[in-house]
Amino acid sequence: MLEGDEARANREHPFSRILADAEFHGAPFPYFVANSVLREGDAAELRDFLRSIDRWTLNEGSFFEQYEADLAHQPFPSTCRRLVGVEAIAQVRASLEDAFDCALEDRAKVIAHMMTPGQGIGIHNDDPLDGDETHRFVFYLGDEFADADGGHLLLFNRPHADHIHRVVRPTHNSGFGFAMSSRSFHAVSEIRSGIRFSLVFSFWEAAADKPRLAKEGRPEREFIRVPSTAGADRETARQVAFELFPMRYPVEVTADADGCTFALEPSQSPGVLRDSQLPEQLAATVGASLSERGAYRVLRCFEDDRLYLRTLDHQWALWAWSKWIRRTGWRGPLHLLHLDAHDDLASPPLACTDSPAKFSLPLSGSVLDTADPSTVAQAILRGRIGVGSFIAPLIGGPNRIDILHAVPAEVERHVVAVSRGEEPFTSGLPGMKPRVDRDPLVADDRASTYTIGSVADIATLEVVAPVLLDIDMDFFSNRVGADDPDAQVDEGLQGVLSRIEQVGGCLASNQALQENVAVVTVALSPGFFPSEYWSAALPAVENAIARALHPFASLGTRR
Repeated sequence: MLEGDEARANREHPFSRILADAEFHGAPFPYFVANSVLREGDAAELRDFLRSIDRWTLNEGSFFEQYEADLAHQPFPSTCRRLVGVEAIAQVRASLEDAFDCALEDRAKVIAHMMTPGQGIGIHNDDPLDGDETHRFVFYLGDEFADADGGHLLLFNRPHADHIHRVVRPTHNSGFGFAMSSRSFHAVSEIRSGIRFSLVFSFWEAAADKPRLAKEGRPEREFIRVPSTAGADRETARQVAFELFPMRYPVEVTADADGCTFALEPSQSPGVLRDSQLPEQLAATVGASLSERGAYRVLRCFEDDRLYLRTLDHQWALWAWSKWIRRTGWRGPLHLLHLDAHDDLASPPLACTDSPAKFSLPLSGSVLDTADPSTVAQAILRGRIGVGSFIAPLIGGPNRIDILHAVPAEVERHVVAVSRGEEPFTSGLPGMKPRVDRDPLVADDRASTYTIGSVADIATLEVVAPVLLDIDMDFFSNRVGADDPDAQVDEGLQGVLSRIEQVGGCLASNQALQENVAVVTVALSPGFFPSEYWSAALPAVENAIARALHPFASLGTRR
């Protein structure tokens, strides 16, 4: 893995480890849990400093009670300056910008909190009003934690005590970061014994054009205006809207001489409608609802910048790859090991630009940059990238990419060269979409390649670059997603589990692959992979990856 001088310098600061062992969630609101924030000696030093503060102010309201100390007005030992000073705040800010794909202002606020037995905080969301801070990082410090002590951080899907999403244990040297919104419901259970210390870092987001989360858990209803210059009549305007938003269902709300306005409603594939158990399995297996489907993803960070993504919709894989590219600065070749019932090489409704890594989003003025995960995330959240068109933006970009597409059937291995072509928008919009062209392979080691093969080809894959391991669960069964019964792949749950073991064995047998996997992405693919298999198949896949790929060994202990 490569990194620049600036990235290396940042790692030398004590707070540079925040995301080294962290897990990010996109639903019910964006948050992450960091399991080891500082080196143990630094954490103990900072805990002892908080214990030495003798001037605490009681802050209480209708739903909370705690003691606070503003560190801006506290003398602290020179040895602690690097842990609470300007450089520390800058490093925490950088970690939150990385985690939440945002830009934060330079201003910040750091407050020490102390909670004693009998104190707690009720359910609230910290929804920021104009001028309020927008992102927060809570760093827990104290003695060895026992659940009987109380003081757990409780996260909720809705503002009701029986809708708990997760219970976070406030262990010493752990942390919790979140983006505040109308959906960020949380609380702190009553302290029963001991004293709970924490440092709370608050930041303000720079002005940004982002979809806000509505209280029901999905982005607030969005609209798109198709001007008459883009759609000369209502039918053409409708075609434009449908082409630009493959993951939305545009509904016309107004039409006049200047154009048409469409509301962008969630889109459901026929497979989603066929899978009767989907709502139940979403809640039971991943703790999400259908309305939260588009935002759901869980990203875990491992040593050496390795990443693991678990998602519902497959296009979030592009976001994880973009995260890794941004963090490492990698500009060399890549391998993409793609296990899927589909090739996912369709053309996305993006307009090519003069830069091979950048695309414009028609009618919005926004840009998608494959090296900027914030732009990728916003394009996905707005329904601009479909589940079958998220690979194309990487083809012809700064990184040469060699794709091995392992399909469920036994097929003869075949290799072609791939490059970026262009094709017009079907709706007649100006500009050209990226297209993946396939040509006979020639003796040119600079060309990207696409190989179609079977599971056995994983074991013999020659690895000379970082690997993006991409698994769509419909590789193991696409029963609900295949309209043609002859195209269905389904051998029942035992067949799915057997295929998972086979994949794990092939991964484990390729030593070079084990050492070079940089990102693992797993998509449950609602509407393709039957949800009735999720509860057994998801842990089976994660355990197989943990056994086969040593850098991801802790993946087997699901949180």
